[in-house]
Amino acid sequence: MWLLTPSLSLPIFDGGASRLAEEAAQVQQQVLIANYDKAIQTAFKEAADALAVRDSLATRLQAQAALQQAYARTLQLVTARQQAGVETAIAVLVAQRSLYAAQQELIDLRLSEQVNRLTLFKVLGGS
Repeated sequence: MWLLTPSLSLPIFDGGASRLAEEAAQVQQQVLIANYDKAIQTAFKEAADALAVRDSLATRLQAQAALQQAYARTLQLVTARQQAGVETAIAVLVAQRSLYAAQQELIDLRLSEQVNRLTLFKVLGGS
């Protein structure tokens, strides 16, 4: 016949090990909370930075699009003047170069805008 009896064994004196373990757990908890707070603050800063860049890019995109349109119109006018014999071919080439530079800058800004959107998506919790 088997006899099963529950037993409870607790040390009466553990040399302060329980208290030290509790203090260590509390310190670890405080470190984790501080790390979490820092991560949240970093996320807010990154989001604010990305939004500020987004606003700046929107303004620059509008200005660059207007500049590109102005250079396109200039090229039309210079080409018409060259066909009328009033302007040289060099002036047409200079106008084309200005237009192409403005178009390239617009493309670069659009790329920056897309990168900024990805950054914003990432900092707002996107995967």
